Amino acid sequence: MLRGRKVYPHHAGLPDGYWQDPATDRTQILDGGRYQEYRRPRKSAIPENNPRANPLNRDGTAFTTLTRGGPQDENRDDQNRSIKGWVRPGTTFTFTVDVRNLTGAELGALLWLLDLGTDEPSRFHRLGLGKPLGFGSVRLTVDPARTDLRTGESWAEYYRSITPDEPVSNGFPAAARETVEEFRQAVAGGDAGQFERVPHIRAFLAAASGDPSTPVHYPRVRPTGLRVDVPVPPDPRGRSFEWFVQNERQGRDVQGSRGTSLPDLGALPLPVYPGKDR
Repeated sequence: MLRGRKVYPHHAGLPDGYWQDPATDRTQILDGGRYQEYRRPRKSAIPENNPRANPLNRDGTAFTTLTRGGPQDENRDDQNRSIKGWVRPGTTFTFTVDVRNLTGAELGALLWLLDLGTDEPSRFHRLGLGKPLGFGSVRLTVDPARTDLRTGESWAEYYRSITPDEPVSNGFPAAARETVEEFRQAVAGGDAGQFERVPHIRAFLAAASGDPSTPVHYPRVRPTGLRVDVPVPPDPRGRSFEWFVQNERQGRDVQGSRGTSLPDLGALPLPVYPGKDR
């Protein structure tokens, strides 16, 4: 059976300068409650022939990585890829949506999605690759002046006439806005005031807004020796799979259990399992 949605919420609450100087490895430095998630840490400083050695620094606050800074220290393997550039923040894209034969509620759903960030600027759609790392948060808006929206009545009048004139464009009338209310009522069973409490709408809005108090990243285990008051930083050894292994083990004493399912967005974060010494 399905075990919940797998989505990566908008990375809210990122510190100033998070996207600056991306080539510099800051993955083990906690800044405003966040680590540099989009960069692979440099190689672990522990010898490859001694996997049981302590991978942490003396303070137990982060993993120890090679610090020479040369190409030989970079973690280049099948778990990462190098990106030499990305779309600059603030870039504007334009596109056209062509719609036909929509009901009022269907048009209302589309308009609600396209204007998601107008009333709530902190809500974003996600576009493209790298969403687990914070990329791809975009805000959509409708350009009323360039909108050509025609009702069925307008088309009927056009086909009844014998003139070559195009049917009258209704532009972006107030009636089109009213379809948003029709959509909200349809989803909420007639009570538009309950719209944002409907489970799948609530989950969608939570993903669109993010949570400034909760970092977004792949789930991690807590290595032995890491201070309990320090969030788990990215592991230079690339052991992202360990959380999933530990999660599968949690339910072995329960018939049919397969560990922790993904929680509803807005609920408590996933549990942090203790790492196994290796």
